[in-house]
Amino acid sequence: MKNKSLSQQLGSALANVQDLFDTVAKVFFKRIKEKPGTGFFSEMGDSYYKSYEDAKRKTED
Repeated sequence: MKNKSLSQQLGSALANVQDLFDTVAKVFFKRIKEKPGTGFFSEMGDSYYKSYEDAKRKTED
């Protein structure tokens, strides 16, 4: 296995941090869906995460 350069390691770390934040956002929007009067934010969160998952799948192919 090859050693990654510092720039590759930092890029990978940033991608993992972004994925963590996106997962936290998903959980937040799912929980807000359960509360009355939060329909707009719930729909916005569902749309965001659907778009994020679609983009992520395309890059993994």
